[in-house]
Amino acid sequence: MREAIAGLDRFLVTVEVAKHRFFRWAPADVLPSGSLVVFARSDDFFFGHSFESFPFPGGLTPNEPLVDIASTPLAITVVESAQELYAAREAALASGPQRLDMTELYDLRDQGGAAWLDAAHRLLDIAVAAAYGWSPDLSDDEILAALGTLHQTRQGAPMGIDRMEPPRIRTSQRWGPK
Repeated sequence: MREAIAGLDRFLVTVEVAKHRFFRWAPADVLPSGSLVVFARSDDFFFGHSFESFPFPGGLTPNEPLVDIASTPLAITVVESAQELYAAREAALASGPQRLDMTELYDLRDQGGAAWLDAAHRLLDIAVAAAYGWSPDLSDDEILAALGTLHQTRQGAPMGIDRMEPPRIRTSQRWGPK
C-alpha cells in the first residue's frame, strides 16, 4: 500500500466499519492504519475497481477515457456539487465551539439539525439525477429499482430480481492478500 500511495499528494480513504459510509481525502503525510480502506488515487473523477459493474450514467462509465468524463458538463456538475459538499462538511468539522466528528454530524442531520448539510446533499442528488436523466424527486426505492434495471440491462441479464447475485461481503480478513 505504501508503494501505491507514494508520490500522491492525497489519497481516498474510508473506515472499514462505520454507521455511515464516508470517503475522505487523506494528505500524503498520513500513514493509514489497518482499519482504513485506501484507494490509491488522487483525482476527483475516480470510480474505482470495486465499481466496475455499477450502472453509472451513460458516458460516465469507468471504461470511458478520463479526459472525456472530466470534460462532460454533467460530470463537472456532479464533481462540483460533491466538492462543495465535501468542503462545507470539512469546514463544519473543523470549526465551532463543539467540534463534531463525522458520525455525530450525520446523527445531528438525522435528528433534523444541520439543514445546510441536507441542502448540500440535495444539490448533489439533483446533479446525479440529471446525469442519469431522471427526475430529482424519485424515492430511494425508485432509484434502487432504476439502478437494478440499468445494471441488468448492461450486463445482458434477463430482468427480474431472481437473476441477481447476492452481494459479496468482505470481511477484514479478506481485504489483503491471503
